[in-house]
Amino acid sequence: MKKALWILVVIGMIASVPLGMVRFAAENTSDQVEIVLDYKDILQIAEYEPNPQSFIEEQLIKIKEAGITSLAVFESNLEDLESSGRVELFSSYEASLIEGVQPDPNENFTYVLFPDIVTDIKIRPIIEQAFRQLDIKVRDWNLLDQTGLIIESSKVTAIIEPMDPDPMVMDQLIKAGFQIVVRISDNRPYDPVHMEKMMDQFSKQGVFRIIFTGSAVTGYEEEANQGSLTHMSELMNKHYIGFAINEFSAKEKGLNELAYLTDYNVVRLHSILDAESSVLSPTKISDRLVLAVTDRNIRMIYLNVDILKDELKAEVTNSLGNIYDSLTGPDGAIQRIQNEGFQIGIAGPFVYENEDWQRFAKLILWVGAVALIALMIARFVPTLLTPIFVIGMIGSAGLFVLNSSLLLQTAALGAAISAPTLGIITVIQQLRKESLQVVSPIKSTILLFVMATGISLIGVFYVVGLLNAATYMLVLEQFRGVSVLHLAPIFLAFVYYAFYGKEGGLRNIFKQVKNVFMMDLKVGYVIIAAFIAGTAFYYLTRTGNAGQVSSIELVFRYFLENVLGVRPRLKEFGLGHPMLLLGLYFALKYRKGLFLIIIGVIGQLSIVDTFAHLHTPMMISGIRVLYGVIFGVMIGLLLIIIWEILVRSWKKWGPLLED
Repeated sequence: MKKALWILVVIGMIASVPLGMVRFAAENTSDQVEIVLDYKDILQIAEYEPNPQSFIEEQLIKIKEAGITSLAVFESNLEDLESSGRVELFSSYEASLIEGVQPDPNENFTYVLFPDIVTDIKIRPIIEQAFRQLDIKVRDWNLLDQTGLIIESSKVTAIIEPMDPDPMVMDQLIKAGFQIVVRISDNRPYDPVHMEKMMDQFSKQGVFRIIFTGSAVTGYEEEANQGSLTHMSELMNKHYIGFAINEFSAKEKGLNELAYLTDYNVVRLHSILDAESSVLSPTKISDRLVLAVTDRNIRMIYLNVDILKDELKAEVTNSLGNIYDSLTGPDGAIQRIQNEGFQIGIAGPFVYENEDWQRFAKLILWVGAVALIALMIARFVPTLLTPIFVIGMIGSAGLFVLNSSLLLQTAALGAAISAPTLGIITVIQQLRKESLQVVSPIKSTILLFVMATGISLIGVFYVVGLLNAATYMLVLEQFRGVSVLHLAPIFLAFVYYAFYGKEGGLRNIFKQVKNVFMMDLKVGYVIIAAFIAGTAFYYLTRTGNAGQVSSIELVFRYFLENVLGVRPRLKEFGLGHPMLLLGLYFALKYRKGLFLIIIGVIGQLSIVDTFAHLHTPMMISGIRVLYGVIFGVMIGLLLIIIWEILVRSWKKWGPLLED
């Protein structure tokens, strides 16, 4: 049975290859990176300038020269329109004073005045549509030779009601040669007729990408009543308009559904926040942008600008210069991104091939994953191999009926845990063999390290194959159980090391457990246990995307990225692999030090975990693991050499010191 299950594991690995090739091909279908600047920030900065319009025109030229191709335009409101000089706003009381009539104490309306007829023609329609959609009456108003509107809503409320993006801003920016990225919300009642007109206008203006604002995508709230989200997706598909997902922001409600309905016409976005744009140096901003593009499949960069007020100096500055410096020059982000083989332009989605044969391949992988998990568990209870496999197949089949996506994620996690655990247990079994012949400790150390790493890599095949869907590349779904992956193999390897000796069998296992629980508790053991618990807690804080990293390590990371291009993982080359090699060497030469191999599990599970970062290109993950193994072996061999020098020095000089 054991041999049959290993055959299933190998067949699963073979089935994962074409699935991995599909993902690899998809990762190479989008090579354009779009750089977007928040235009609203420019307008806010202009408010502090003596000649705001001249300032805006000057900055548009500089923005273009800096290589920024797109500008983000938000939904407008009356407050924004007043700031940009499109309208003048008055309360009922203010309007009565201007007109020279007695104020009506029972009227609290908003009066809108247009500066000229051109602005009236452009802006009036979006104001009327927005308020009439809310069942708020809007009527004409004239002051001398100027036209305007009366909105039967208080000024305090009216100025914040959202409406369509300012069409005059859109025309101005398009004329200046910029691509427009529109930011819209779900804060207005969904009107299918108006939405169709607005999306048609966006299409005519060359809009290809939307960034949603607020807590939900447009159309989500009224999907149940009028199918608004479905209608929105149909309009987006009709005009080939996709949307962007901010990688570090909370997901908007309806995001996954809209992505599915638009056939994943989605790009991932990395944002430089306004405060970051003034605090970070140009070099650090550049490093961050390049890493986002090359390491996390980011295809849209969103730049915010900070406004800094110094009351002591009575001056107002901004971070535009810092942004420009981070993008331009040979060390700027744009040139560095282009050096990596990307182009600056309109961001396009990854083209993902999703054919029926992939389901059959994943079925094979599912069976192989269950076989791999059964083989790992059977190392602890060998007599139950067949029942474990059968129960695993029945249980996972039930899970498939409930949630097929959860089944794939569970199978991937199980395979990811099982592979490195099997690798280390296999090595421990080899070392405990009485018949083990060691001619060269160094050579045997390398061979056993290769064996452990090879078995661990089985997990990579299963993670990549089972979770190759576009949803994982876009982080709409993620590999589940990162913390479990980082602890389970270490725990399982320790249990095997501590309780499974040469004799084997359940009787011996229970005897070992009994000895542990009956042993005298000493202060030293408590201290060691506390140290292990503290180390485990720190280790867990380092896992995942939100892991805590010291400032010193950040500097070291940037150094490795700049020198190597792809940063190997410190836990692999600096800890896991060297400790595994040192432990293997000690066990082979002295029959001691086997516990160091348990620390070495960290490096093995990290190999699988590297590929569990499914938003990272497979090529990058492969290079990262390769670097980790190469440098880890070099450091491990260096530690062995240092140990041998110390041992020989002690043998030579130790007796003299004793005398």
